Amino acid sequence: MAQFLDGPAKQKITGTGNATHLGKSGFVADATVNLTTPPPFAIAGTAVFTAENGDKFYTRFTGTNTPTGTGTSRGDFIHTITGGTGRFNNATGSFTGIALVNVASPTNSVSFDGHITF
Repeated sequence: MAQFLDGPAKQKITGTGNATHLGKSGFVADATVNLTTPPPFAIAGTAVFTAENGDKFYTRFTGTNTPTGTGTSRGDFIHTITGGTGRFNNATGSFTGIALVNVASPTNSVSFDGHITF
């Protein structure tokens, strides 16, 4: 019998990379994962993406996290852009994300695909 937690788990997720319109960039996401039901686990939260020059855009996201093996999982997300700072002040758009995670590794991969209007 599977055993699940009694409530949602909060996670802070950070990353760096290179992206179109951002250059060398980073992101910070605050996520809540619902571990009370069998997988895939529902996940939702907010994120801040920071461009090389310091301009930021903000998102809200939802998705799922699916265990794929011992200590590994795949996250599938849909982000909706909700504004930003600097050139992203009135930004809109959306994009999908795929995260491949190995909890034993200090680095993992995330890819994004979508559009932004600013």
